[in-house]
Amino acid sequence: MRKIVLLLVMLLVAASGRGQFSGYASAGYGFHSNPLYNFDTLSDNLLQGYWQMDYLASSPSVDWKVGYVGGLMLFQNLAGRNYYEHRISAGTTRRFPEGMEEGEGDDAPFRGNSLALGARLGARHDRAEYQQFDSWGGDLSGTYTWGEGTSLATALTNETGLRRYTSVPELDNLTSVVTLRLTVGAPGSVHGSFFGGGGIKH
Repeated sequence: MRKIVLLLVMLLVAASGRGQFSGYASAGYGFHSNPLYNFDTLSDNLLQGYWQMDYLASSPSVDWKVGYVGGLMLFQNLAGRNYYEHRISAGTTRRFPEGMEEGEGDDAPFRGNSLALGARLGARHDRAEYQQFDSWGGDLSGTYTWGEGTSLATALTNETGLRRYTSVPELDNLTSVVTLRLTVGAPGSVHGSFFGGGGIKH
């Protein structure tokens, strides 16, 4: 845990420009006729909490972002099913702008290519009777976009992740997915996207 905190501090220090913190939290309570979505159809009252904190530092060519997301699910009758999930993330986006047209100012919409890199670490914690769901993992992602902010943009994304199950190592898995997306249409107006991808799970 200390290494993770140190990594976040280093990213904050490395972030250039002015930074901005943002946060969001919510709580909900309600009834569900089948909260586990199985054939037992056992109804229950649920309490759900969610919170998110982000830090973003921007400059004309680079963005840095770190964040934390947590979620808690509490059951009334099925209390053994209670679980908590949390995730930290860090990422950066580097922009490679095209030449500006005459008359455009510094606040003109970005046009050019961009590279986005990200990393996430997360875990899920369940009550003792359902420890088979306890797991932790992380993933790395990268996206390169050609022609961002133009009428024809192409983005290539790869996301590779590892998931480890504390009590059931047979469920451990490694995944990797590649996606290609083509976006057609003028920015700020109606546009459409076409995408396809493939991957492996081991």
